[in-house]
Order: sequence, then C-alpha cells, then structure tokens
Amino acid sequence: MDPIWLSMIMGILAGICRSILGYAKNSVTENFDWGKLFYTVIVMAFTGFVIGFFTPDWKLAFALSFTGGVAVNELVNTYINIKNA
Repeated sequence: MDPIWLSMIMGILAGICRSILGYAKNSVTENFDWGKLFYTVIVMAFTGFVIGFFTPDWKLAFALSFTGGVAVNELVNTYINIKNA
C-alpha cells in the first residue's frame, strides 16, 4: 500500500491536468478567463485530493480523479445546455 500523501498528490495532479485540458478543449468556443480557469483548477484539485485520501493506490487515485473530472464536466455542460434551452 502506498502512502496516503502520494495518493492525495497524484489525485491533485490529475485534477489539475483534467481541468486544464477541459478548459483548453472549450477555449475554441469561449473567451479565455483567468478567474474561471483558477476556479476550475481549485475545484478539481480539491476533488482529486478527496479521491486520493480515500484511495489506497496512487495509480488508481490518478485514474479516478481524471475520469471523475470528465464526468463532472459532462454533467455541468448538460445542466448548462438544459438551462439555456
């Protein structure tokens, strides 16, 4: 079993990577906003931290944090699309 701090750090890194990739993907249709990017990075880093805290393996923590970011992103986009329809 890996140390808990390693899992938390990997979860944070995965969350940061996912938020930056998601923001870059949407940058084609949106104007760049530092505040939105900062908020997204903080939320996903915190999510990765929590996932890493409850996951015993750092590789699993990274994978769960990254895929969890995809799920959260798709849910938010769906909510926005329904709200604007």
